[in-house]
Amino acid sequence: GKAGGRHRVNVVVSLSSLSIYTQMFVLPEVPEGKFEDAVQLNLQMLSPADLTQEYAGWQVIGDDHKGRIEILGAFTQRDPIDEITTILHEAGFSVAALEFRALSLARLARERGVKFDPGVSTVIVSVDDNGVDFLVLRHGELYFDYFTSWYALQKDGRQISKPEFESLLVRNLNQVVNLVNQHFQESIKEVYVASSGLTLEIQKVIEPNFSLAVKELKLETDK
Repeated sequence: GKAGGRHRVNVVVSLSSLSIYTQMFVLPEVPEGKFEDAVQLNLQMLSPADLTQEYAGWQVIGDDHKGRIEILGAFTQRDPIDEITTILHEAGFSVAALEFRALSLARLARERGVKFDPGVSTVIVSVDDNGVDFLVLRHGELYFDYFTSWYALQKDGRQISKPEFESLLVRNLNQVVNLVNQHFQESIKEVYVASSGLTLEIQKVIEPNFSLAVKELKLETDK
């Protein structure tokens, strides 16, 4: 389309700081033509709020080769999304899709990660201005996302100390590794770190506490 005499530019918006709730669920074999209905029913049951107040999205992430389909659902409040899309539309952009940051990062790792093996289950630890994110990837797809914002960790506006940050890394990574062991009956061997300048520091925290190889997530576009 056009905006003010100009062609609109299609954009994909990656949501970084909004509250996104994700949940993986499994669908057993469903009758032909009933798959979409079954997905929507599960989304309604899993939604943390009324779906009239939220946007919900989903994608197939795997199957167990026995007719059971694994699906990742994501939920977020409608108001911030509507505000973002309105601002972009008024600026001459057309929003082709919206996705949360963890999903974007998982796709980047899968498609452009240097020596990143999608066939191996792994954890990505992402640290940026918004907080600390733990992503579980199986066969290259995002299965679990555990995000902690700096805002939630700060007390009385003070900065988070180095010991507090290190404790957060160990505690949350331990929870994520245990989840994978219990839910999928498999072990994590590698952790990839996506962070500007903190990879070595994070490696020094993780390796003494876990039997994991810690690597920096490098992309093919990096120079």
